[in-house]
Amino acid sequence: MESLKLGDKTMTGVGAQLKIRLTDKSGSPLSGSVTERNKEGGIQNPGSVTLTNGAFKDYVGKFGDASKMPGTVADLKDYVTRNPITVTSTQTLNISAGKASYQATWTRTLSNVDANGKLKTTFNSHGMNFTIKWTDPVIKAISP
Repeated sequence: MESLKLGDKTMTGVGAQLKIRLTDKSGSPLSGSVTERNKEGGIQNPGSVTLTNGAFKDYVGKFGDASKMPGTVADLKDYVTRNPITVTSTQTLNISAGKASYQATWTRTLSNVDANGKLKTTFNSHGMNFTIKWTDPVIKAISP
């Protein structure tokens, strides 16, 4: 990932872009907005995000200010594919959908380390050796 523009910041690093889709019990997309809070490893959207067809983009990974990155993007890619990196981020979403409000919490893990703690040697079509996994979200209704 390179030159990710988020609000007034431009970030760079290694990460995954997720498309999070929120639906009701029948599978229909929610209308409304989301604010988020991330513990470690997630780039937080700078404010409330309006859902488009029940979805919004989110990012998890290891990021920094693009203007302070030493070297080139190729240097960064070389570094992150040759060194073990695991980023775990717990995210809390506050969801406003009409008159209802919900809170969802889940954990995402981006890693290039296998189950034995060794650097993965299999690369995807982007030349990266990372995979992402996540837990099922814990969702609760918020009383008005």
